[in-house]
Order: sequence, then structure tokens, then C-alpha cells
Amino acid sequence: MSETFHGVEIVDPYHWLEDQSSGETRAWIDGQNAYAHALLDGQPVRAGISQRLTEMLRHDQVSAAQGGGGPDELPIDPAPLSADHRTSVGVEDISEDGNLLAYSVRQGGEDETEVHVFRGVAVGVKQKTEVRRQKSE
Repeated sequence: MSETFHGVEIVDPYHWLEDQSSGETRAWIDGQNAYAHALLDGQPVRAGISQRLTEMLRHDQVSAAQGGGGPDELPIDPAPLSADHRTSVGVEDISEDGNLLAYSVRQGGEDETEVHVFRGVAVGVKQKTEVRRQKSE
């Protein structure tokens, strides 16, 4: 596939990999994983590196809310979403009236996220609606 930006043609031979549900994409990923495991699994330092990376990923990360000025509240707590704390939550958007909160949930290191919407956040009524899985940008 190719696209033209500002008069310059850009060829993307890997565009077909963007379809995460495609059988071809899944087969390519499985092949890449098998190749990597064949090279890395026998390395004596691998277990130590894997353990240390896992330890570093198991921590809570909190950032300050932007705007709003309402009472401090944790609308979405990622801690109970996974026992190993590898699930992360990101705020995608908040409606101007504060009634809708769109947020994404990422399991582990997946490229794709699930987008959810809380309705009635401003009044404390949290009706969760899953929107769809999407590839993160």
C-alpha cells in the first residue's frame, strides 16, 4: 500500500499487519514470537531480566486530573482489573458537562485497547458501556 503526503509517496509494506484480527497477521505474530523464543529462551540471563521487568511493571501509576475542579475521586480503579497489575487505564475524553467519561483499558502490553464510557459520572451514577476494541495510537 502507498499513500501520498504533501506530494511524497510513502510505501508501507507492513500495512496489512494493522488488521489485528486477520489470520495472516496472527500467523505472522506467532511466527515472530516463535523465532524470538527460539533465540532467547535458552539465554541464561533471560529469567533474571524477565523477573526484573515484571517487578518494574507491577506498580500503580496515577496522574493528576486535568480541569473539572470537582471533588477528588477515582472514577476508574485499575487495581482490581488484574491480579498482576498489568492492566492500565487511560482517560480518553470527558464531556463538557462531566456526565460522560470515555476511558481505555489495556491488558498487559497489548496494542489494542477496549474503550468504555461511564454515563452519569457527575451525579455518581456509573453506567459502564463498552464501545469497542481499538488499536492504540
